[in-house]
Amino acid sequence: MISCTVSWELARAPVRVYAGPTPGGIDRDTPAAVARTETEVTIPRADPTAPVYFEVVARGARHGPVVGDRFVGLAGAPNTRDLGGYQTFDGQRTRWGRLFRTDGLSAITDADRARLAAVGLPDTCPDPVVEPVDDVTLRAAAASVTGPEARARDQALLRRLARDPMPQWVQCDLFTDRLGWSAALLLATLGVANETIVADHLTSARAGLPPPPDRAYLDLAFETIRRRYKTFGRYLVRGLGLDERTYLRLRERYVARR
Repeated sequence: MISCTVSWELARAPVRVYAGPTPGGIDRDTPAAVARTETEVTIPRADPTAPVYFEVVARGARHGPVVGDRFVGLAGAPNTRDLGGYQTFDGQRTRWGRLFRTDGLSAITDADRARLAAVGLPDTCPDPVVEPVDDVTLRAAAASVTGPEARARDQALLRRLARDPMPQWVQCDLFTDRLGWSAALLLATLGVANETIVADHLTSARAGLPPPPDRAYLDLAFETIRRRYKTFGRYLVRGLGLDERTYLRLRERYVARR
């Protein structure tokens, strides 16, 4: 049987671990496991393809950190994954079950659609992109992130993420996945470090679809911003017109308090 191992470093025992198909659907009445002296538990999974989230609750606490299996388990879109759990500059983490990326939904099955519905995600992209997925177009897109068309698009993305019902697709086609900019923009806005953003981008290699992900496009996009705006914060304010209210709304929605 397939199982998941959940581990931790510091927590007062006994530690209770609760499980559920979504962060909001965790069964907090019956623990999936209780650790009295251990610092990890192994929990069987009845359906190895279904997403699962865990809440780790130390003795005396009502709630604890939520962790999850990053990959959603879609047969027709194996690269579909959760952007939760990434540490931000202030030691907090992006929320699980609210932001997702994939490299395409055109081949998903009926079972995949049911799984997306259970997570709360639509089975179509909000703004699908049709572009040749090659070095020329990807490099050109990365080099033009400070242009007026790209800035208007990225401004609209951040406003959509701050406004529309959750969870949300951040990017959901092969071109934007191999470019990686939409997810990078959002994670950087939330305060995730660049190298963590790059590591997430390179995780798309596990899907096995050509072309393989390449960090060069993200590096070029961030360098383009530095050349024009000096800092990412100035790019958000002066380039995208991101106001404080929208920024705080994004942080409230997608960053978990410790």
